[in-house]
Amino acid sequence: MEGFFDVVVHHGGQFVKKGELEYIDKIWYYVGGEKFENGLKLLTNDEGAMEMIDIARFFGNVNMYVEHPISQPEVIKHLPSVGGGVDGPVEVEGGVDGPTEVEGGVDGPTEVEGGVEENINLGDDGCTWVDDVVHVGGSVDVDGSGANDVDDGGPVLGGETDFVLDDENGPDESEPNIDDLHLFDVHVKTKTDCGTEKYKGNLLAEAGDFRESENTVSELIKFLDSLLDAAGSDPDSENAENVAFEAISEIHRYVCSPSLDQEVVDALSFELPKAISKFVVISSKFLDMAISIVDQFIEKCGPRDMLSILCNTLGYSRKVTKASSYVLPPLSGLSKVFISIQRRQFEHVKEAVPIILNVLKAVSLESEEDELEDVFDRVVDIANSIYEVCNKLEGDSKEKLRDLLGLYVLQCMALVSAGISYKASSCPSSVLQLSQISSYCGLSYLSLLTTYDVETVAGSVFGEDKDHCTDCLSHIKHGAALSVIWGHVYEEVAHTAKEDLIAIKDELRNNQTKRWQAIGILKHVVSFVNLPWELKKHAIDFLLCITDGGVTGNYNEEHSEWASYMPSLFSALQAVKMIIMYAPDPELRKKSFAVLKGVLADIPISERFDVLKSLITNTESSSMIAIFIDLVRKEMHTAICSSRSIVKGAQHIDNKAFPDTSFWNPSVLKLVELVLRPPQGGPPSLPEQSDAVLSALNLYRFVLMTESAEKTNYTGVMSRNSLVKAYDEWLLPLRTLVTGIMAENKSDYDEFAVDTECALNPLELVMYRCIELIEEKLRQST
Repeated sequence: MEGFFDVVVHHGGQFVKKGELEYIDKIWYYVGGEKFENGLKLLTNDEGAMEMIDIARFFGNVNMYVEHPISQPEVIKHLPSVGGGVDGPVEVEGGVDGPTEVEGGVDGPTEVEGGVEENINLGDDGCTWVDDVVHVGGSVDVDGSGANDVDDGGPVLGGETDFVLDDENGPDESEPNIDDLHLFDVHVKTKTDCGTEKYKGNLLAEAGDFRESENTVSELIKFLDSLLDAAGSDPDSENAENVAFEAISEIHRYVCSPSLDQEVVDALSFELPKAISKFVVISSKFLDMAISIVDQFIEKCGPRDMLSILCNTLGYSRKVTKASSYVLPPLSGLSKVFISIQRRQFEHVKEAVPIILNVLKAVSLESEEDELEDVFDRVVDIANSIYEVCNKLEGDSKEKLRDLLGLYVLQCMALVSAGISYKASSCPSSVLQLSQISSYCGLSYLSLLTTYDVETVAGSVFGEDKDHCTDCLSHIKHGAALSVIWGHVYEEVAHTAKEDLIAIKDELRNNQTKRWQAIGILKHVVSFVNLPWELKKHAIDFLLCITDGGVTGNYNEEHSEWASYMPSLFSALQAVKMIIMYAPDPELRKKSFAVLKGVLADIPISERFDVLKSLITNTESSSMIAIFIDLVRKEMHTAICSSRSIVKGAQHIDNKAFPDTSFWNPSVLKLVELVLRPPQGGPPSLPEQSDAVLSALNLYRFVLMTESAEKTNYTGVMSRNSLVKAYDEWLLPLRTLVTGIMAENKSDYDEFAVDTECALNPLELVMYRCIELIEEKLRQST
């Protein structure tokens, strides 16, 4: 055919074209048909190149025709690393200046006469030309007919278009070589402004050998990373994103091929899930493609092999900037892997769950709310998969897997609650589904608040490895409490979990031990920093229901269980204290204070003073210290009022009139001294500690006046030594400090001076009243 020469492309060749076909008029490829002319298609873009690859896959070769004027010889190079074969050895000879004849149809050695030129990298305008490289697998035969004489002024092909051939023996053409597959990059670049290069696509082709699979996969990953960097460096560039999507689409088509060799699949499965998951960070349009590729690997590699690969992929999320998107494909894959595993299901799930939970914890606590909805959907899918596996098992394995599922659900409940946006109008679907699975695991609301022992359950599930899983189970108790709170907020959640909240609240109100247990669990909601304030408010409401008035308590002095519950109750009080201090809603602060008083009232009176003293010593806020001291004063007032009701008509209260001296003892003076003469020495810091100092002075005045009026001395406040100590060590240094500050601020009229004077005025009045009382008592004792 005059003006054309034929190239039959098999597996293992490389075709190089320069500068957007500048030195080639046209390239045609044959798609088949009854008439030859109707079966030729012009190669113009990547879609055509992909169609050529598909034809090669089906028929074993593809016929390609290059139409070009010739003024200098072709350049043919040997690439021994490229697999495939040709009909015979290929030799290159140069040194001919005249017209070139390319003779084809020869079974023996093929000779090409002409001069060999180097690749040209610069265009006429001085800009860099970038190679357009199409790697096509297969051996290459060169067929030609006749010679084509071209004027010297025509376009020059020599040195600009390379056919890279392999002189090794290839496969028998009678048997298409589509069993062994090789991966090649197709770098299709375009000439842009000077010095600028942009990828337009990345193609994959088959080849005859995969002996260098590791290097090939490594090159592919590097290429994908370059696309990722290009798209990430310019988020507003649709072109870079489209190029990346085309690359992932081609990879998807490649791994979906039914003829894909297992060696290729295995090599790709280790690295490709990680590489493609990174692209989901760029845009959500990559998600479906990435999930489909992961699914293909699960199908072709087997679920057990993919379990470790996907867990490894998840672990890489800590190195990704937007991990909430990156984890979606591996999480989706794991939900399918669990269902597909046929043997030793519990052991496999047990190994994967800690990894999943650690990644979920990191992602949910570090990402924005709007980024987490898809993540939580995948998390619930995994829970449903484990639930489905549980239903297939029997005996001990089923019980252990169900316990593991319960731990997983509770941890997820905590993280979901912290990560979602609270909406009063509707309950999140993920919470509903987790609540349903929680019920299947036997986790009733009452058991979650009272008897559920995380340590015991974790020990039965993980055995000796329990200590290594503590981090991934760090929010189990938070999840247990939140499971109940969600049921308290939404009736549909309680209905889904088959729970009666009214009966549960009554049970807790009537049983002090269970109430203490519940307070110890619910504190985790109140103290959870990442939780929305709305959920904390509902937790306070629930606590108020079980502690505020009318509760049944056992205030026996010898309460045998108090010691074991004291740490959790104290930490609960600390958590409620923080709500009082920092809640933005005044109504929430008010309810929290009511809960604080209710929990204190539930503590045996013999231990209550020590608890309040511990709260004071573990608080830096002057206002909170003042509140706690005021609660001490009210407890003392309540005690003396109770004693008066017992001895009605008595002229005074003697020692026998006080049935309890838990607050009326010398410890109360030590509490006052703790504020008026801090352990670090010197008078208290004013005006910073003015609230605490004022409250301590009021407490001292109350004790002094009460003991004086009732002619008692339970606290020792009436002894001369105590009076002298209070006068010399507490009040006189405080008076010196207050009068000095007031004098300094008399001539100042700025805002700070006015605020300081307002804070110190009531303190000054009470201080002078205490001084007068002590001076009066000292005069009477002389």
